[in-house]
Amino acid sequence: MNELMNHTADMGQAEMFSKAWYNEYFRRAAESSAHARFCEAVYGRDLCQHGMMDVDEMAFLATMLKPGEKILEIGCSNGHITEQLHEQAGCEIFGLDYADVAVEQA
Repeated sequence: MNELMNHTADMGQAEMFSKAWYNEYFRRAAESSAHARFCEAVYGRDLCQHGMMDVDEMAFLATMLKPGEKILEIGCSNGHITEQLHEQAGCEIFGLDYADVAVEQA
């Protein structure tokens, strides 16, 4: 996991969690087997999440969504969680994110 976060070592507070930071995060996370193992261990499935809900919480959220319902998700990252919710609930989700790399991966 350290190799995933090393790009933050020289950043100040203003740069942390900027568009550049998220682009680099998603670029590294997509290539990191350590991050994939972390997600599986912590969240129950590798959906490239960080600080997000686990699979049980996602399943609960899916029960509140209706098939065909239209959802706007702001901050969808690479869309892996969005896709999972769509598959579980049958709803239509339109996702937006400001990290170019995440959108390219979606």
